[in-house]
Amino acid sequence: KLTSRERVKMALNHQEPDRLHVDIGVGSSPSIVVEGYEKLRDHLGLPAGKTKMLSKSFRAAKIDEDVVKKLGVDIIPVNLKGGSKAQSGDSKNRDTFRDGWGVVWKKVANPYGYYWEVAVPPLKDAAIEDLEKHNWPDPEDPKRIEGLTEEGKYLYQNTDYALMGGPVFKSLWELAYMLRGFDTLLTGISSLDTLILWSDFI
Repeated sequence: KLTSRERVKMALNHQEPDRLHVDIGVGSSPSIVVEGYEKLRDHLGLPAGKTKMLSKSFRAAKIDEDVVKKLGVDIIPVNLKGGSKAQSGDSKNRDTFRDGWGVVWKKVANPYGYYWEVAVPPLKDAAIEDLEKHNWPDPEDPKRIEGLTEEGKYLYQNTDYALMGGPVFKSLWELAYMLRGFDTLLTGISSLDTLILWSDFI
């Protein structure tokens, strides 16, 4: 029987492992929202606990190790930290918050709970010269990588999981429409949008 790390290495090398590897919770996309995660824990017969989130914007749950073991998950994340420019809320209005990119989000109710959607894209009406004025996150902020080396080394030496590094959420398209607005991005990709897409990619 292969270890999780061996299984993923084989797949990356285009070899056929003993089974498909399992991934849940490595980033927002393959994760699960809080309500679904708590129902999953209940379905698996695991005790309820305080669910931590990978991402406030997408309400993605951080997968606990007991769920990882129960589901036979092969990949676990080593994620960048939020940095000193953390998401900030409004003490008078708990239904909105501003993230580290300057995007304002608002809470929207649905039959199962709620979700967050973009309320104010900060670069909706921006021109090229406005890019220098925007309050961008600092990629060199030491708080973003604080403790990552130690965490990665510990997990590598003390577990058989495949480790995947990541910033929790990172995508060319999503970040561009959050900064520019969905309609603006769809109705005409300008040189500004191209710059935003490439700066995200780099």
